[in-house]
Amino acid sequence: LANLVYHLTVSLGYGVHVRLASCFDLIVKWCRLSTSQPRQTANQCLHYVMSAATSLLLTHPEQCVPIMRENGRYLLALVKKSFTLTSGQPRDALIDYYSAHLYVCEIAGKMQGLLPGDLGDIGRASLSPSQVDSILAMLISDKQMAETFPVIATDA
Repeated sequence: LANLVYHLTVSLGYGVHVRLASCFDLIVKWCRLSTSQPRQTANQCLHYVMSAATSLLLTHPEQCVPIMRENGRYLLALVKKSFTLTSGQPRDALIDYYSAHLYVCEIAGKMQGLLPGDLGDIGRASLSPSQVDSILAMLISDKQMAETFPVIATDA
């Protein structure tokens, strides 16, 4: 899914923006179903699904604002829940998703006439300053840093 979305949107320039809602419907359905799947099965697909979502968000952020307003909370909830349970490529995909989510919030702010860098309203998927601080704290916690950069952690 991730490679298909990437190649259609970036490599081929296919007008996926016309089908963004359908693509996100598929991703959101997977997010909802993954909570009922065994963790191992869900983690195997997590990297690909979140990479697809990230590609769509970064390629068409303006068109994703209304979609995120409607369904972004499901993606954000899955990412928050899965972050401490993953490592390696799945965790990298989650970090990339956070970055793309913040970017769409910033684009929403721009569309809403806010100052550059201010995060706009995307409904229940909006991020308050305290939520952003919480995400950053989670990303830079000692445990997460040791898992992300094991060589640096053992050298210290």
